[in-house]
Amino acid sequence: LSPVCLGSLRRAASINAEYMGGRNDEALRWFMELPQGKKVQATYIWIGGSGEDIRSKTKTLESAVSSIKELPEWNFDGSSTMQAPGDDSEVVLIPVQYWPDPFRRGDNILVLCECVHPLSKKPIKSNTRSKAAEIFANPIVSKEEPWFGIEQEYTLFESDGATPLGWPQFGYPGPQGPYYCSSGSRRAYGRQIVEAHYRCCLYCGINISGVNSEVMAGQWEYQIGPCVGINSGDSLWLSRFLLERVAERFQLVVSFTQNHKRRLEWCWLPHQLQYPEYERRGWVQQNNRRYRAIGKAT
Repeated sequence: LSPVCLGSLRRAASINAEYMGGRNDEALRWFMELPQGKKVQATYIWIGGSGEDIRSKTKTLESAVSSIKELPEWNFDGSSTMQAPGDDSEVVLIPVQYWPDPFRRGDNILVLCECVHPLSKKPIKSNTRSKAAEIFANPIVSKEEPWFGIEQEYTLFESDGATPLGWPQFGYPGPQGPYYCSSGSRRAYGRQIVEAHYRCCLYCGINISGVNSEVMAGQWEYQIGPCVGINSGDSLWLSRFLLERVAERFQLVVSFTQNHKRRLEWCWLPHQLQYPEYERRGWVQQNNRRYRAIGKAT
């Protein structure tokens, strides 16, 4: 084919990709410029039944909020998220923390929620945050002001969910070496997504410490923290939600797990939690004091 034909095919492919899945950025932009008055869109976010999936739905509020206490409870069909049986499927969402929304902006917000039973108001089985919050609220633990840092690695995939970004469809990329902390279009795949996610985290006020490309093509890492107590987990889950939403805009798939055959054959994907000792934080006290405090409260 001539260069002119190839150029036309590429433009057609680009247009088709833009409209795939009902997506049309230009049309959306036109509608998103419409004023919304004093009403606020609040995206309620929770962890689904697998313990790894992130669910969300949007609620209209009458006005901007200034406190978590102003956010009402909500509910959802737990039978559709593996969190309740079909004959008794209601699950209640309890707001626990909120942030400004980097996608809708304005006074719109993202709201992290815990899941509880509608009658007893006790945490459902998949709600592990509730126990963690109880531990961190214990005076033995809270007076120690425990700090955490979390390294979150992830892999970006093409929209097929099977081909890591930068990989040939039915093969493997070059060996490890040039990808870690790299630059260049043939080594650092997906940087626009990384930068967009980084800025979203900063916009929300998440304490994101940094980012870097990892040892595999299409693999990246970001660091959350240092965060105190329950805020470490809350910040991590919101950062994952933000990354999923950013990848959705770019029509790519993000994976936080290592259970992918082609990736396992090529590279392991770790997840690290760092807990700084007192000496490293500038205090001169016993290294394991915080560990003992958390152990007593567990």
